[in-house]
Amino acid sequence: MALINCPNCKATISDKAKACPKCGYTLTTKIETIYTTQQTQQSTNKSICSKWLFTVLAILIIGCGIGYLIYTAPFALNEKDSDKIGNNISNDSMAEAGQSLNKTHEIGISKAECAYHLPPSKIATYTADNLIDGNIKTAWAVNLDSPIYDCDALFGPIFTINCHTVSEVEIVNGYGKDEASFFNNTRAAWITVYRVDYMVEEFPNESDIIYRGKLKDTVEPQSLVVSPHFDNSKPTNKIGLIFSTKNNDGYYFGRKWKDLCISEFKVYGN
Repeated sequence: MALINCPNCKATISDKAKACPKCGYTLTTKIETIYTTQQTQQSTNKSICSKWLFTVLAILIIGCGIGYLIYTAPFALNEKDSDKIGNNISNDSMAEAGQSLNKTHEIGISKAECAYHLPPSKIATYTADNLIDGNIKTAWAVNLDSPIYDCDALFGPIFTINCHTVSEVEIVNGYGKDEASFFNNTRAAWITVYRVDYMVEEFPNESDIIYRGKLKDTVEPQSLVVSPHFDNSKPTNKIGLIFSTKNNDGYYFGRKWKDLCISEFKVYGN
């Protein structure tokens, strides 16, 4: 026996009943037809409920997704802003570094002069202006055996510049024409680079000495760091070189000649 609903009052009755015991409705329609109809309605109702449930779930999922995006968007923007800030800081640091580098540059030397130098040969000259021509195959040169150098120090070339602060000087030792010329001639092993402007005595004061020390025996450019005792608060208009003449450690003597040679000289600062 199965239970069905009365078509008239919807009361639950037996499918074997001839009439509804509640309202007296005579069941003229076949019980099977009523049962089938009610089963169809129940299936339809279940389908409708399922659709509504699916719709509600979809709305909830979409709502959660939108909420998540709204919640996380500020953090994503902050990360982008942080990246931008980081990039800006990096760019600013690089710009500052670039500005710092730009503050130190090669200072133009308008004149290089020295009264003493080797006389010109058929193929070359040896005057001081060879030190500022940008060519290591030319050189300033003097002969150390000359009687005029019979003193404690050899005052070499003087360079005219316009510089507020000296950061370093660069020198190319020897005669860089070729390997044979380099080793056959004498190179400086000891040098004093000084500011000429404020000299009142025979030798420069400590505050006017830009560099004093050893040179390497190489044709490669050598950067000479400015002495911490050098007074950079005063402008520098002239720079000179002093070589030792009495100290055998002051030179790398040549295989053939005592012709002291220097190829290039540069000044860096601002």
